[in-house]
Amino acid sequence: FCFLENMFQLNKSVLIRASIINALGCFCKKDKHFEKEFINLCTKVIHDKSANVRCAIAAALSNINDNSTIPLLLCLLRDNNSDVKNWAAFSINFNQYDTEDIREEFVGMLLDTNDDIRIEVISGLAERKDERVLETIIKELKKDVIFDEIIIAAGNAGSKELLPILNELLNEFRDERIIDKINESIKKIKENVCE
Repeated sequence: FCFLENMFQLNKSVLIRASIINALGCFCKKDKHFEKEFINLCTKVIHDKSANVRCAIAAALSNINDNSTIPLLLCLLRDNNSDVKNWAAFSINFNQYDTEDIREEFVGMLLDTNDDIRIEVISGLAERKDERVLETIIKELKKDVIFDEIIIAAGNAGSKELLPILNELLNEFRDERIIDKINESIKKIKENVCE
Protein backbone atom coordinates (compact mmCIF):
# COMPACT_ATOMS: atom_id res chain seq x y z
CA PHE A 1 0.00 0.00 0.00
CA CYS A 2 2.75 2.46 0.99
CA PHE A 3 4.68 1.72 -2.20
CA LEU A 4 1.65 2.55 -4.37
CA GLU A 5 0.83 5.61 -2.31
CA ASN A 6 4.39 6.89 -2.82
CA MET A 7 4.17 6.15 -6.54
CA PHE A 8 0.94 8.14 -6.66
CA GLN A 9 2.59 11.14 -4.99
CA LEU A 10 5.63 11.06 -7.27
CA ASN A 11 4.02 10.24 -10.60
CA LYS A 12 2.83 12.98 -12.97
CA SER A 13 0.97 10.72 -15.42
CA VAL A 14 -2.78 11.13 -14.99
CA LEU A 15 -3.53 7.60 -16.18
CA ILE A 16 -0.98 6.05 -13.84
CA ARG A 17 -2.27 8.11 -10.91
CA ALA A 18 -5.87 7.06 -11.66
CA SER A 19 -4.77 3.41 -11.97
CA ILE A 20 -3.00 3.62 -8.62
CA ILE A 21 -6.17 4.97 -6.98
CA ASN A 22 -8.13 2.06 -8.49
CA ALA A 23 -5.54 -0.42 -7.24
CA LEU A 24 -5.56 1.07 -3.75
CA GLY A 25 -9.36 0.85 -3.71
CA CYS A 26 -9.04 -2.86 -4.53
CA PHE A 27 -6.55 -3.28 -1.69
CA CYS A 28 -9.15 -1.83 0.66
CA LYS A 29 -11.78 -4.24 -0.60
CA LYS A 30 -9.51 -7.18 0.19
CA ASP A 31 -8.00 -5.84 3.41
CA LYS A 32 -10.03 -3.42 5.54
CA HIS A 33 -7.03 -2.20 7.54
CA PHE A 34 -5.95 -0.06 4.55
CA GLU A 35 -9.22 1.89 4.53
CA LYS A 36 -8.22 4.74 6.85
CA GLU A 37 -4.98 5.36 4.93
CA PHE A 38 -6.87 5.34 1.65
CA ILE A 39 -9.54 7.72 2.94
CA ASN A 40 -6.77 10.07 4.12
CA LEU A 41 -5.13 9.96 0.68
CA CYS A 42 -8.48 10.61 -1.03
CA THR A 43 -9.10 13.56 1.27
CA LYS A 44 -5.76 15.08 0.21
CA VAL A 45 -6.33 14.63 -3.53
CA ILE A 46 -10.12 15.03 -3.82
CA HIS A 47 -9.64 18.26 -5.79
CA ASP A 48 -6.99 16.84 -8.14
CA LYS A 49 -7.00 18.80 -11.40
CA SER A 50 -7.46 15.57 -13.36
CA ALA A 51 -11.03 14.35 -13.81
CA ASN A 52 -9.58 10.86 -14.35
CA VAL A 53 -8.11 10.86 -10.85
CA ARG A 54 -11.30 12.27 -9.30
CA CYS A 55 -13.34 9.67 -11.19
CA ALA A 56 -11.05 6.91 -9.93
CA ILE A 57 -11.54 8.18 -6.37
CA ALA A 58 -15.33 8.17 -6.77
CA ALA A 59 -15.30 4.62 -8.16
CA ALA A 60 -12.76 3.29 -5.64
CA LEU A 61 -14.82 4.59 -2.72
CA SER A 62 -17.47 2.02 -3.61
CA ASN A 63 -15.05 -0.53 -2.09
CA ILE A 64 -15.27 1.11 1.33
CA ASN A 65 -18.51 0.98 3.28
CA ASP A 66 -17.75 3.60 5.92
CA ASN A 67 -19.75 6.74 6.71
CA SER A 68 -16.51 8.74 6.83
CA THR A 69 -16.47 8.59 3.01
CA ILE A 70 -19.81 10.43 2.73
CA PRO A 71 -18.28 13.96 2.80
CA LEU A 72 -15.85 12.93 0.04
CA LEU A 73 -18.66 11.49 -2.07
CA LEU A 74 -20.81 14.59 -1.55
CA CYS A 75 -17.89 16.71 -2.76
CA LEU A 76 -17.55 14.48 -5.83
CA LEU A 77 -21.30 14.72 -6.53
CA ARG A 78 -20.75 18.48 -6.96
CA ASP A 79 -17.91 17.98 -9.45
CA ASN A 80 -18.22 19.56 -12.89
CA ASN A 81 -17.33 16.28 -14.64
CA SER A 82 -20.22 13.94 -15.45
CA ASP A 83 -18.24 10.72 -14.99
CA VAL A 84 -17.08 11.82 -11.55
CA LYS A 85 -20.64 12.67 -10.50
CA ASN A 86 -22.00 9.40 -11.87
CA TRP A 87 -19.40 7.29 -10.06
CA ALA A 88 -19.97 9.22 -6.84
CA ALA A 89 -23.73 8.56 -7.08
CA PHE A 90 -23.01 4.90 -7.85
CA SER A 91 -20.74 4.55 -4.79
CA ILE A 92 -23.37 6.17 -2.58
CA ASN A 93 -26.08 3.82 -3.85
CA PHE A 94 -23.82 0.76 -3.79
CA ASN A 95 -23.04 1.33 -0.11
CA GLN A 96 -26.65 2.35 0.63
CA TYR A 97 -25.68 5.57 2.38
CA ASP A 98 -28.68 7.68 3.34
CA THR A 99 -28.40 11.17 4.77
CA GLU A 100 -30.45 14.30 4.22
CA ASP A 101 -27.46 15.88 2.42
CA ILE A 102 -27.29 12.94 0.01
CA ARG A 103 -31.02 13.13 -0.69
CA GLU A 104 -30.83 16.89 -1.29
CA GLU A 105 -27.93 16.48 -3.71
CA PHE A 106 -29.78 13.70 -5.53
CA VAL A 107 -32.95 15.78 -5.80
CA GLY A 108 -30.89 18.62 -7.26
CA MET A 109 -29.54 16.21 -9.89
CA LEU A 110 -32.93 14.85 -11.04
CA LEU A 111 -32.92 17.10 -14.09
CA ASP A 112 -29.32 16.36 -15.09
CA THR A 113 -29.02 16.03 -18.85
CA ASN A 114 -26.68 13.04 -18.50
CA ASP A 115 -28.83 9.89 -18.62
CA ASP A 116 -26.45 7.83 -16.47
CA ILE A 117 -26.39 10.40 -13.67
CA ARG A 118 -30.13 10.97 -13.81
CA ILE A 119 -30.87 7.24 -13.70
CA GLU A 120 -28.45 6.71 -10.80
CA VAL A 121 -30.04 9.44 -8.66
CA ILE A 122 -33.58 8.38 -9.60
CA SER A 123 -32.72 4.82 -8.57
CA GLY A 124 -31.15 6.04 -5.34
CA LEU A 125 -34.11 8.20 -4.34
CA ALA A 126 -36.55 5.42 -5.26
CA GLU A 127 -34.63 2.93 -3.09
CA ARG A 128 -34.87 5.43 -0.23
CA LYS A 129 -38.64 5.83 -0.86
CA ASP A 130 -38.19 9.59 -1.25
CA GLU A 131 -41.44 10.89 -2.72
CA ARG A 132 -39.70 13.81 -4.43
CA VAL A 133 -38.62 11.37 -7.16
CA LEU A 134 -42.15 10.35 -8.17
CA GLU A 135 -42.79 13.19 -10.61
CA THR A 136 -39.48 12.49 -12.36
CA ILE A 137 -40.22 8.76 -12.60
CA ILE A 138 -43.60 9.55 -14.18
CA LYS A 139 -41.93 11.86 -16.72
CA GLU A 140 -39.31 9.23 -17.52
CA LEU A 141 -41.98 6.55 -18.00
CA LYS A 142 -43.78 8.80 -20.50
CA LYS A 143 -40.71 9.25 -22.72
CA ASP A 144 -40.31 7.52 -26.06
CA VAL A 145 -37.24 5.69 -24.77
CA ILE A 146 -37.66 4.15 -21.32
CA PHE A 147 -34.66 2.75 -19.51
CA ASP A 148 -35.12 -0.57 -17.68
CA GLU A 149 -33.69 1.01 -14.54
CA ILE A 150 -36.58 3.49 -14.45
CA ILE A 151 -39.13 0.65 -14.51
CA ILE A 152 -37.25 -1.00 -11.64
CA ALA A 153 -37.04 2.34 -9.79
CA ALA A 154 -40.82 2.71 -10.09
CA GLY A 155 -41.26 -0.57 -8.23
CA ASN A 156 -38.67 0.35 -5.63
CA ALA A 157 -40.36 3.71 -5.01
CA GLY A 158 -43.42 1.71 -4.04
CA SER A 159 -46.00 4.44 -4.66
CA LYS A 160 -49.49 3.54 -5.87
CA GLU A 161 -49.33 6.82 -7.82
CA LEU A 162 -47.17 4.93 -10.33
CA LEU A 163 -49.59 2.04 -10.92
CA PRO A 164 -51.70 3.67 -13.68
CA ILE A 165 -48.72 4.51 -15.87
CA LEU A 166 -47.13 1.08 -15.33
CA ASN A 167 -50.42 -0.62 -16.26
CA GLU A 168 -50.58 1.58 -19.35
CA LEU A 169 -47.06 0.52 -20.32
CA LEU A 170 -48.08 -3.14 -20.19
CA ASN A 171 -50.20 -2.55 -23.29
CA GLU A 172 -47.41 -0.79 -25.17
CA PHE A 173 -44.67 -3.43 -24.96
CA ARG A 174 -44.40 -6.79 -26.69
CA ASP A 175 -40.99 -7.69 -25.27
CA GLU A 176 -41.54 -10.35 -22.57
CA ARG A 177 -38.45 -9.25 -20.66
CA ILE A 178 -39.77 -5.68 -20.34
CA ILE A 179 -43.28 -6.92 -19.52
CA ASP A 180 -41.79 -9.06 -16.73
CA LYS A 181 -39.99 -6.01 -15.29
CA ILE A 182 -43.17 -3.95 -15.41
CA ASN A 183 -45.16 -6.74 -13.73
CA GLU A 184 -42.46 -7.09 -11.06
CA SER A 185 -42.63 -3.35 -10.35
CA ILE A 186 -46.43 -3.46 -10.16
CA LYS A 187 -46.19 -6.40 -7.74
CA LYS A 188 -43.67 -4.53 -5.55
CA ILE A 189 -45.88 -1.46 -5.41
CA LYS A 190 -48.95 -3.51 -4.47
CA GLU A 191 -46.97 -5.27 -1.73
CA ASN A 192 -45.71 -1.92 -0.45
CA VAL A 193 -49.23 -0.44 -0.41
CA CYS A 194 -50.52 -3.43 1.60
CA GLU A 195 -47.82 -3.05 4.28
